[in-house]
Amino acid sequence: MKLRLDPDLRERLLDSALFMAALAWFWFWRPHGFFGGDSEIMDRRIHEGMWFYKREPLCVAAMQLAHRILHPQFHWPPALSISLVSSIAGAAAVVILRRYWMDKPHPWLSLALCLSSGYVLLFHGAVESYALPTCMLALWILAIDRVEAGKWPHYLLGLIVAGMMWFHLVAAFLVPALVLGFLLQFRTALREWRYWLLSTLLVVGLWVFIRYHAVGEGVTGGSFRRAFVHSAEQEFGPFFTLRHLEIKLYFLWMATQVTLPLALLQTWKERRDPRTLQIALLLVCGLVFLIVFHPDCGKRDWDLFMLPSLPAAVLAAQFVVGSGLRFVLSGMWFAVAAAVWLVHVPVWADLPHRGLAEVRVLNVPTHKIDDLEMFVNDRHHLHEELIRLRGGCHTFELRYKGKRPRWKVVCVEPGDKVELRMPEDSVPSPPYPSFVPKRFSWEDGP
Repeated sequence: MKLRLDPDLRERLLDSALFMAALAWFWFWRPHGFFGGDSEIMDRRIHEGMWFYKREPLCVAAMQLAHRILHPQFHWPPALSISLVSSIAGAAAVVILRRYWMDKPHPWLSLALCLSSGYVLLFHGAVESYALPTCMLALWILAIDRVEAGKWPHYLLGLIVAGMMWFHLVAAFLVPALVLGFLLQFRTALREWRYWLLSTLLVVGLWVFIRYHAVGEGVTGGSFRRAFVHSAEQEFGPFFTLRHLEIKLYFLWMATQVTLPLALLQTWKERRDPRTLQIALLLVCGLVFLIVFHPDCGKRDWDLFMLPSLPAAVLAAQFVVGSGLRFVLSGMWFAVAAAVWLVHVPVWADLPHRGLAEVRVLNVPTHKIDDLEMFVNDRHHLHEELIRLRGGCHTFELRYKGKRPRWKVVCVEPGDKVELRMPEDSVPSPPYPSFVPKRFSWEDGP
């Protein structure tokens, strides 16, 4: 007797298995270090207890929540909690995209192609905030498909976009695609005016929040102020220079690889299809953002410019599976995507050296006493005895108001368990030795 599962139950089980497999994959390849434009800054914000940031309120809140849950249990550094949030967002996006492709021709090939594009780099545990809005963008594309098929109510488009904007204000650059979706079903939208009003109120509430919230920058931040100057380190160049063009072409390659021309062909082929038009406008808006927005951190800002990647991948995958050269185009696509993945993700993951060491500070100040504070690597304010750090050398510094700081440098490898005692204020520190015995060194401040 064959066991027959209910189709809905089978789909839920498949989604659950796919979610867990994707989460395990993305988490395994999480980065060992900071490789995004604001990765180190994001790590610092979470460590300092920030819950909201103007440009990405719910992204920071989600990362802070993960850190508050995981750090007391495992003593994880903030970067690991951020990586887990990005990996979960990626696993959710994989499930959403499977739902998009499951009722279309060659669903598994289409899904594999769609997942072989630049935006997926964000899901490999990126210590950044862009994985969550990218997951919301996948939900937006699924909603476009379901709304046009009459399976979902039209007003969900507005609610999803409002939610995406609460995660990150980069969604504001994609609003023209929402306007097109609104106009294509204008009469339906008028009948659902209450829900569209709710979406509008959510956006207005976001504006009020970022207008009066004191932390962070708005949509453009300081980019336009720096758009026509050189950085001291030549990380970026001003607009209309070869350096700027080189960086933007790098972003375009990272985001779209071979998908852009295929997406344009699919748009022309299905130029009367409402689904295609909306997704194509998402692509156009993403390309406009890539062109006009300024990379303050040069090529390290690659993660900010992934907006056109997902819409281009969706349209290109539709073109490939409907082409007579399906296998040739798929092979070319996979080969290019693998080449881009191999020179980035394994390097970032640094598997041979990845891991954490435990450092226990025996005399750490548990709270601020007489203007005495302790910092790790000049970044993290340490207020607990146990800290877990990546392999390498780390500086522990005691800062006294009006006095010279004192520090120790500790070099550890993954898996080490080290105890140290910081030099007391009343006891002079020993002179700096000519070598570093037993992985410790110490010194007075200048």
